[in-house]
Amino acid sequence: LERTMGGRKGRAGHKRAEAQADVHFVCLTGGPCGGKTTALARLKAHFSDKGYRVFLVPEAATLLWQGGCSHTDLTDADRRVAFQCALMQLQLQLEDSLALFARSLGEKAIVLCDRGAMDGRAYMEPHEWARVLQYQGVHPTAISDERYDAVLHLCTAADGASKYYSLDTNETRRESVDEAIQVDRRTQDAWASHPRRLIFDNTTDFEGKLTRVVDAIHEIVSSCPPVQGAKKANGA
Repeated sequence: LERTMGGRKGRAGHKRAEAQADVHFVCLTGGPCGGKTTALARLKAHFSDKGYRVFLVPEAATLLWQGGCSHTDLTDADRRVAFQCALMQLQLQLEDSLALFARSLGEKAIVLCDRGAMDGRAYMEPHEWARVLQYQGVHPTAISDERYDAVLHLCTAADGASKYYSLDTNETRRESVDEAIQVDRRTQDAWASHPRRLIFDNTTDFEGKLTRVVDAIHEIVSSCPPVQGAKKANGA
């Protein structure tokens, strides 16, 4: 496993160092059935109308499930580590590719990521996640604080709006209401160190939740300059 998963030191952070001032890099994450897919579509339409180029990074885990991976494969620690290593490599490459093209245009742009590189921590034991970071040669700060300008966490409908929680909107979703809340809390913990992590709960109706997300992105692009001069992933 170590032979196949290693050899990527210094990779995750260096792309952010090249970011231009008019390209914002934002991660949308959260628990199951939190509204990410709808929010991403709303954000793309809204900010495209405002003159931004909006790029959507697809959820890497969904691509792997669609490609033939299965939850039933993840029966032991080695397999879970191998899956998360594959997921992180795909996640970072998708993000880097769209960010690279966005920067090449010289236009004001927003890159919106459907989940981010720290999400895997919510689905593993701490010692398993430590192995993923070791094999990938990355430091948590390089794939969190130094990579994304902001992290928007959309709380699962299971927490505060359970009558709207459903497995029907995502064919890979498996969690019960209680399990969804647990995953949501672990995901919040995974991103807790990010200085601009914003949490969107279910204290309003769903339309109100989407409005708060749109307003937050307006604030980010108007007052929060993109992260500059990111350190390399191995902390160098």
